[in-house]
Amino acid sequence: MHNPGLIMIWILFLLLFLYSVILHEISHGYVAYLLGDDTAYRQGRLSLNPFYHIDAFGSILLPLFLFLSHSPVLFGYARPVPVNPLRFYRIKNPRIGMALCSLAGPMTNLILGYLFCVMAKASFTPAASQFFMGVSILNVVLGLFNLLPIPGLDGSHILMAFLPRSLVVIYARLQPFSMLIILVLAVTGVISAVLFPMVEVVMRWMC
Repeated sequence: MHNPGLIMIWILFLLLFLYSVILHEISHGYVAYLLGDDTAYRQGRLSLNPFYHIDAFGSILLPLFLFLSHSPVLFGYARPVPVNPLRFYRIKNPRIGMALCSLAGPMTNLILGYLFCVMAKASFTPAASQFFMGVSILNVVLGLFNLLPIPGLDGSHILMAFLPRSLVVIYARLQPFSMLIILVLAVTGVISAVLFPMVEVVMRWMC
């Protein structure tokens, strides 16, 4: 017989995972709004309502598949928040503006990771401490994973802000194959080999 308490814990964990991804996307749109682009705001994408953000594959099926297959890396994504750098009138360089928008998502996850780490330390029971520490690690993984300079991830947009335009054109051609590249690197263990040492360093620094 399944343990109802354990099921509720996993539901809560996955719910926090979902909102970690949603807050990641909202932060992109909010920074864009601060820079002058109100596209996400006008489309209602700065809302905490999950129905504005859920992507059937990236928010549900992909994380569930990775979880059930015992993948060493658990990741997912929400519907990308629309950002139009041509509307950035509060910053002179739209490429830098785009880099700031891209950086906002991972930084949000790292901040959440720190807050949940604090909650883990303040917990009165070992079970609660373990739960909050798990959510903390999850957010740190999400943040650092998205900072990797792989096409399609936030790290690639940050990198393109500083590359010569000739290399940006070449790099941008890889964007349509981003999911395939990510899955191949995940399955072959390349991502975990790069990501996990970074996560360990950041978690030691935070906690």
